[in-house]
Amino acid sequence: MDGMQNIQTSVINEQAAVSISKDLLFAYITFSPPNNAGQLLAYNDIIKIITNARVSFGVDDDVVLSLAGNPNKRYGTPVCIAKGTPPENGKDAKIDFYFSIARDRTPRIMPNGDVDHKALNLIENVHKGDLLARMTKETPGVPGKSILGTEIKPKGGKQRIMPKGKNTEVLPGGVDLVASADGKVEIQDGRIIVNSELEIKGDVGVATGHIVFAGDVKITGNIISTYNVMAEGSIYIGGCIEASQITAGKDITISQGIKGLSARGISDCSIYAGGNITSKFIENATVFANGTIRTDSILNSSVSCYDTVLVWGRSGSIIGGKVRAAKEIVCDVVGSPGTVSAARTILESGLTESLMENFVTLKEEVERLTADIAKFKSTISEIENFPSPTTAQNKRLYASKQNLKDAEITVTGKMAELDMLETTFQRSGLGKITINRSMYPTVVMTIGKQAETFEDAKKSVYFRAGDDGIKVMNI
Repeated sequence: MDGMQNIQTSVINEQAAVSISKDLLFAYITFSPPNNAGQLLAYNDIIKIITNARVSFGVDDDVVLSLAGNPNKRYGTPVCIAKGTPPENGKDAKIDFYFSIARDRTPRIMPNGDVDHKALNLIENVHKGDLLARMTKETPGVPGKSILGTEIKPKGGKQRIMPKGKNTEVLPGGVDLVASADGKVEIQDGRIIVNSELEIKGDVGVATGHIVFAGDVKITGNIISTYNVMAEGSIYIGGCIEASQITAGKDITISQGIKGLSARGISDCSIYAGGNITSKFIENATVFANGTIRTDSILNSSVSCYDTVLVWGRSGSIIGGKVRAAKEIVCDVVGSPGTVSAARTILESGLTESLMENFVTLKEEVERLTADIAKFKSTISEIENFPSPTTAQNKRLYASKQNLKDAEITVTGKMAELDMLETTFQRSGLGKITINRSMYPTVVMTIGKQAETFEDAKKSVYFRAGDDGIKVMNI
């Protein structure tokens, strides 16, 4: 009996044990109660237990103080006694694109609110040096510290490779990708590419809408009436051009020819080239080239250039309309034996008054376009600064950006035309018209400041301006 009484009356002091989380970021202490007047653990006792558990970082001293000598603590319940510092994992590299990844086929909204269903927004043009993508590189992260005082390594961010493709360039520093050529930007096989040539397999029409392109355009079919093409480079057409507006910064080559009559029988076709124009025939169209125009025949058209008009081939004829060349006009036949004054043909060469008038008109157009560009830029800046633009404002923003692109392309061509014209004015001895075979009545001819109407037929002659009129000489 005495032994049993001794066991029952033995004194048991308060006990505590420390447990540690698997990630080494948390330490918990669990207390067991004393009995038979056993002693409570003091502050130093608890610290010693924690230290013996190898916990050396992140101990919450306030918690320890609250537990030391406290008879009201909850026994058997783990209490967090220390917290480590978790690592901050690195951020993955990311790439921001500065062009539309997916093209919106929404038709273009005009400034007056009308919808142009021929502007399908299928192409995004860029120019050499334009920013296409910018990479924010991955970060290594920030190390953490365990409750045992050891470093916890962070998980580094994932790297990304700049999706560099054809006609793109990564700038020094490795974070900016820019276009190394003018053209169409798109993503192909996961890479950003710039196509400096746009190929349309088939016709330009309902399926394509209008074409506006920063590089060269190759069209295997026709350009259907009322659908327009504008390219900063050259344009090649495998078929015909119908009643459309065509503009190229460089050369235009038409494998077949130009048929400028609209469905209503009205001449409604305008062709402009910053370089040369080559076509099998030109009918019922307005055609201009900064360089030379080569064709087999010209019928009832307004054709002009700042170099030479060459009408050679099976027909080699100019019938009706007006043909102007700052340097020279060369053809085989002018007029037709079956036509008289009702179908007069007008030929102009050299520095004529109409050339001077064209110069003045060009300057006015450049001034107007420059003013339009300033207005479009102002509108774009104004709307982009709105914190929450309305749907109507976003539509206006989109339309302004499209109009700005068109105006900038057009004014570039007009300014090049002005430069070419100024160069033409500096030349001397310009103005010659050569007819290799036949000239039929009636032809109105202007060379420089001299003008004359020829009512009689002539064969194998060339014309130059003299002091008292136009001189006619045999070839």
